[in-house]
Amino acid sequence: MTMLAAALLFSACKKDDREQISANGVVILTEGTNCPVIISLDSGLKLAPINPDEENVKPMLIHNKRVAVSYELRDDFVTPCDAEPAKIVKITSSTSN
Repeated sequence: MTMLAAALLFSACKKDDREQISANGVVILTEGTNCPVIISLDSGLKLAPINPDEENVKPMLIHNKRVAVSYELRDDFVTPCDAEPAKIVKITSSTSN
């Protein structure tokens, strides 16, 4: 019983080691599709946010808005989009071209 409790305690405290990446890009909104929000990064990578309704993310999701975004790629999500599933950690307006 003690071993089970210890195993549960340590598994619940597992540190998330996902790499946080920062980049600039443009928000693309495509209503009526399987991928309503895409962030097209300047590098060519496309992100499909898994958390578009979070209060720190949703206000920035405006079509054609330039953004600076910090994100974590997520291999534990599947998306029907031609984009990588990503958790948006921080998103702000960007003036860079």
